[in-house]
Amino acid sequence: MNLVEAADDIRAGLIDGTYRQGRGGTAMNIMAIAGITWLHWLMTRELLCPPWLVAMLLLSSLRGVIIFKVCADLSAYATDFKERLFVIPLLGTSLLWAVLPPLVFPGIATYEKLALAVIQAGMAGGAASVLAGLNWSARFYLACMLGPASLILSSEQPYGIALTGLGLAYLGVMLLTHAQSRRMLMEAHLRLHENRQLSSAAMTQRAQVERLNEDLLAAQSKLWEQNNALEAMVVERTEKMRLSAVAVDNTAEGVMVLDHLGIVLEVNPAFTHITGLAPGDIVGRHLSSLGSHPEEASAHDRMWKQLIQAGRWKGELWSRKADGGTFLERRLIDGVRNADDQVTHYVLVFNDITEAREKDERIRYLAYHDTLTGLPNRLLLEDRLRQGIALAERERQRLAVMFLDIDHFKGVNDGLGHAVGDVLLQQVAVLIREQIRSCDTLGRLGGDEFLILLHGIRHSESCAVLARKISHALAAPLQVRSHQIHIEVSIGIAVYPDDGTDAATLMKNADTAMYEAKTAGRGTFRYFQANMSEQAARRLELDLDLRQAIQRNELSLEYQAKVSASSGTVVGYEALLRWRNQKQGCISPAQFIPVAEDTGLITQIGEWVLVETCQQIARWELMGLGWLPVAINVSAKQLSAGDLVSRVRKTTAQAAISPALLQIEVTESVLMAHRKEVVQTLHALKALGVRVAIDDFGTGYSSLAYLRHLPIDVLKIDRSFVAESELDANGLAIVKTILALGRTLGLTVVAEGVETQSQSVLLRKLGCNQLQGFLFAIPVSGEQIAADLLAERAEAGAPTVAGIGCNPSSAHPADGSF
Repeated sequence: MNLVEAADDIRAGLIDGTYRQGRGGTAMNIMAIAGITWLHWLMTRELLCPPWLVAMLLLSSLRGVIIFKVCADLSAYATDFKERLFVIPLLGTSLLWAVLPPLVFPGIATYEKLALAVIQAGMAGGAASVLAGLNWSARFYLACMLGPASLILSSEQPYGIALTGLGLAYLGVMLLTHAQSRRMLMEAHLRLHENRQLSSAAMTQRAQVERLNEDLLAAQSKLWEQNNALEAMVVERTEKMRLSAVAVDNTAEGVMVLDHLGIVLEVNPAFTHITGLAPGDIVGRHLSSLGSHPEEASAHDRMWKQLIQAGRWKGELWSRKADGGTFLERRLIDGVRNADDQVTHYVLVFNDITEAREKDERIRYLAYHDTLTGLPNRLLLEDRLRQGIALAERERQRLAVMFLDIDHFKGVNDGLGHAVGDVLLQQVAVLIREQIRSCDTLGRLGGDEFLILLHGIRHSESCAVLARKISHALAAPLQVRSHQIHIEVSIGIAVYPDDGTDAATLMKNADTAMYEAKTAGRGTFRYFQANMSEQAARRLELDLDLRQAIQRNELSLEYQAKVSASSGTVVGYEALLRWRNQKQGCISPAQFIPVAEDTGLITQIGEWVLVETCQQIARWELMGLGWLPVAINVSAKQLSAGDLVSRVRKTTAQAAISPALLQIEVTESVLMAHRKEVVQTLHALKALGVRVAIDDFGTGYSSLAYLRHLPIDVLKIDRSFVAESELDANGLAIVKTILALGRTLGLTVVAEGVETQSQSVLLRKLGCNQLQGFLFAIPVSGEQIAADLLAERAEAGAPTVAGIGCNPSSAHPADGSF
């Protein structure tokens, strides 16, 4: 720091000290004013010159505010500004003290003059030290305080001159005191400044030393951290090496360490476990010594060439064990390189995949072979058929597909059990395989269906020869366990390229020909013909048989009871159509109803069902059983024909029964497929009194908004949903939804196919109105129902037999069903 800066620093210190001292000086000034004012009042009973007093108080207050404001934050103001701010009010105060004696002294007593002089002298004495930081302004203040007061005393006799001289001498002393105080104060500030400089230099050196110490400590700490990191790295690598050694020793895979020439240096325990060779048997020997047989030598040569080129090899090889056995090895070899990127060692990891390979082959075999007979399954048959077609096309040969089905095999399963049926299939497979050539393929498609692929045939007649051989081989009774079983096979034949040029077409046409063989009486074979199809042939046969059935009265009705879910009483019946053919026995409605609909016979059959049902209701009533409501199924053709309403009106009138005893059941799909034609008919039937039900509800795709406007009385839950309601949450949800819909629309809900007690309990809890199924009654003839009702009435001892209702005009049961 230079001299100018030092002087400024000392001057700033003096000014700041003056402000600090000024706080006491301000208090002394105010006390002096108060003392002079009080003294004057005591002597004269007058207030001391009011203008002076007001000016002095204002100026003293201003000085006090300035001093205390600046002292609050001395560093906020510049030194020159602070000096002027202090000096100017001080000069004003000095002038006011200077004018006080001329204003007051002439008119006051000597004692008061002396007291005033003493007070001003005391003020001057204090100011000499308080204002030591100031120069000429402080001396001006001292002169104003003592000069006028000393001169005024000169008029007092006899000591006025002495007092004046004494006052002026005191003034001189105060001026010397102020100068001495200022000099001492400046010296003190100078030494303070020097001490501060020394302290600052010391602090700077200390800071430098501390920074050096911190840098030294940081370097030491970093050195410790690096040392600790190195130690941790050594520990970690040691632990990794230990864990790696443990892992290698305990891994299930065999591990071998080789040098760059392929010499075995080290093996792990798993190597011994897999191969049975001890470390001493292989260490020091070349890897190729593990080869299973000479044929593997070429594979080892290829492995080493790739290993040298790429530094890595992965593959499968056969290796030998200590006992001479072999195993399939999945091997991975990686090269270990040094800092110069040269391979110094090889690490070989291997495991035994012989069992896994066998499992894969077994799975592959099962995927393409039938588990029961060991024959190729559909997948393999289709693949071989495609290959055979490609070969036949290339060689311009013929190929045949023979589709075989065992006649009445279902009866064997149902009567003797599936175990006997399985053994029978195995024996049939053996017999058929014995009849074909080794180049041909026999496979099982599933169930009792077999397929034979005949390759390279010259004439189609060869298939007929083979078909007869197979039929003859199976003609003799087969001994299956304790049973002698006679079987026959129906065979369908399709020939490439006459009957198809792809696998799917040939198999389909052979299947079609097989069904034609069954139609022809079973136990025979048929070639596929272009105009032949299973559906057309079957429909034609059913059409002819149906027409004859109507003439021969082979059609009949059976009635299944519906019971109230709440009371368990019978509330009505459903008429079910049955057909007992003279040749084929009972034929399912699912087979002949579609044919009847396609051929138009459904209208004739439906009219017969309507007449028979109405007559049966009348017969029951004549027998004293009351009016028993019956539901009949109506087809789409009957509804759209336009005369169903008139026929119902006419038929019920002829039978003398109320139309209200009839319930018309229409499937959901019929409703949606024939909306316009059906709605008008249903409304007319409703007006006639006939109740309308939707059968198999939930299996179609009806719109609920459309359903709401139909004249429907009953919803029938399909039997599939009833069966699933106990086992499947989705089935149960559907049943609940249908029941909720029925309640919302005010409809009666009937559950079909109830076969277990648990189903019955569940449906009752869910609020179903009526139940129908084998749990309550099987379909029986009208005569059997009458006999049962009469027998029940006789056992009960009732005088008459009452039905559900005895008045045709009020034939609905009490709970609103039908």
